Amino acid sequence: MLNLIESQAKEIRKILNLEWVKSKEAGDECIWKMLIFDNTAKDILATLFRVGNLREDNITLHLTLNSTREKVHTVKAIYLVAPTEENLKKIVEDFARDLYDNVYINFLAPVPNDAFQRFAKSLAKFNCLYKIRDVSQHALAFMSLAHDAFTLNIPKAFKHLSSPKEDKTEAIAAIAHGLFSVCRTMRILPVVHYPDGAVAADVIRALDAVVKDYKASTEFEEERDEFDAHAGDLIIVEREEDLASVLLHPWNYAALTHDVLEIKNNRIDLTVEGKKTEYDLDARGDAFWRENLHKPFPYAAEEIDKELNAWKTAYENMSHRKVGEDAREVSENLERALDQVPEMTERKKKLDMHTNIATFLFGEVRDRSLDKLFELETALLFNKKLTSQERTQMLELFSARKPHKESALDKLRLLYIYVQTAENIRKEDIAKCLEVLKSSGTTIAERILEFFSRNRNLEVPKAEESKDGKETGTSRSLHMLKGLAASVKTHGKGLLQNVQNILPGADQLLVVSKIVESLLENRRNAFSEGYKILDLSIAGRTKSAENVIVFHLDGGSYVEYHNLQDLSRKMNKKFLYGCSQILSAKELLSQLAEISS
Repeated sequence: MLNLIESQAKEIRKILNLEWVKSKEAGDECIWKMLIFDNTAKDILATLFRVGNLREDNITLHLTLNSTREKVHTVKAIYLVAPTEENLKKIVEDFARDLYDNVYINFLAPVPNDAFQRFAKSLAKFNCLYKIRDVSQHALAFMSLAHDAFTLNIPKAFKHLSSPKEDKTEAIAAIAHGLFSVCRTMRILPVVHYPDGAVAADVIRALDAVVKDYKASTEFEEERDEFDAHAGDLIIVEREEDLASVLLHPWNYAALTHDVLEIKNNRIDLTVEGKKTEYDLDARGDAFWRENLHKPFPYAAEEIDKELNAWKTAYENMSHRKVGEDAREVSENLERALDQVPEMTERKKKLDMHTNIATFLFGEVRDRSLDKLFELETALLFNKKLTSQERTQMLELFSARKPHKESALDKLRLLYIYVQTAENIRKEDIAKCLEVLKSSGTTIAERILEFFSRNRNLEVPKAEESKDGKETGTSRSLHMLKGLAASVKTHGKGLLQNVQNILPGADQLLVVSKIVESLLENRRNAFSEGYKILDLSIAGRTKSAENVIVFHLDGGSYVEYHNLQDLSRKMNKKFLYGCSQILSAKELLSQLAEISS
């Protein structure tokens, strides 16, 4: 089974344990090591390891490259950095200051030849080459978010790749090396499906060149047997006009958490009882997050209640002496209970964290009418029109004077999806909505509306509206969430006791999922039109691949990640979702505003 986060952790452990050079260092008795890393490596390590994990590998000191560091000799100093000019200069400065005398330099991606030559000449000036025990160039230029998700963490990726004014050279190279890093880490050389666009074509050319260099290397000869000749497909997707999927107000647990709290490097900041707390959404160590991140929020919240009750039962069983137990049995049971205390404590800590997150999310759902926004937006995405009742609800949402700081942004997102998807657009509705946004002080609404209206004729089509209008799943779910805020204060007792198993929204596929489904089933339609193929596999493909990497070229989202997992179950395939940058609606609108200006 694909497990990217474990595979990347395994590769980095090889670096930390110096497995690349152990054969050269027989008899070296020094086991203590220190790790020096840049911000890129710091972000990558944050999703893979905790401080305790580093100590297991005898890393007794870990420092950032740009921090003030003292001289430390005899200890093995391991650098883990991106191959940037700034980092190369900083390493040279370290040698000039004679900070370390037992050095192992590891780059997350290959260093350009000219930069490497300059680096070597600079080091030679200080007569320090004898201090360098090894220099290795790896393929680890990506961040694992889960066992089946990753990001390349390229800032403002959408703007860089979408704006005609931007130089795309650096971003294209970063994407090519990032994709190769994922493929090599997973030991997959895939068949690539890519759209007929200029940026995608440039990325594929760069990726093809990187793969050819790798196949000609000694590293490939050493690793060749680990590759599966029929291992996988890589599907490149451009965002193009599908901005609506990112702007959609989500309902799944992880997507809603990211939308409200902005997950960064698998961490969020949340104020609990007046104190700002950083929470770690650990895809490796947090079983609850791993098992519930794709579930609709009411489902996930209900699972918190179940898990807390199970924890309470287990705790009571640990602390109660059974009738008829003799002294030996009491002693054995006590010993078992003491062994379970650390695990039980950590489990309770995670559940308390998710209780606090769920409490905050409920408040946001209530205060911002997120359930109603989700219903209206999904109706537009999948039905392409609003019923009379839904249109009335939309106008009521715009007219409502909500004091929440995100209220204007919420309305702008709904307006965008309406204009971009609806077949029964009314210009008077757009005018009313824009007027409300203007009065709320939103300055980017007209610029963004102008940006996407250029790609669509806004003449109102003559289409009849449906007259039916029943209360839908999410509205009922919200009513059932009412007990959450009070009940969580009692540590989950009765948490979401009124929630029934209602799945809000229809089981529909977003654009990225439709593209993937069409390509994998060899359907010729609007979603697969224009796609080309490049075979990077070791041998010619003879059968359909079970593993599929789906990569959003100019930014992806948790919403699409969730949607693809639904498709993976339907198609009985393993999907690995990645993107150049995980976008939030706020981030996308900000980049859109920069492009349109």
